[in-house]
Amino acid sequence: MKIQITQHGNPVITIPFPNWMVLNPVMIKLWLKTGQNYSDKVPNIPPESIDAMCREFRRIKQVHGAWELVHVESSDGDTVTITI
Repeated sequence: MKIQITQHGNPVITIPFPNWMVLNPVMIKLWLKTGQNYSDKVPNIPPESIDAMCREFRRIKQVHGAWELVHVESSDGDTVTITI
């Protein structure tokens, strides 16, 4: 996974994340548990759903290779792109 931030077409920062950190069911469950300790707005997602979501992300990665999850562009030319 990569988070790329650009200003006026010039790259400012690229933050790489290993896919195992983001698409691992154990890490997602840990993040949700930690979030629930700090906020009551974090949903309680069943473990089966987390496992199914991670399997689907891995399948999409195999089929499509790089996949753009988020592309946000501001009015003054700044962009944020998150790809898997």
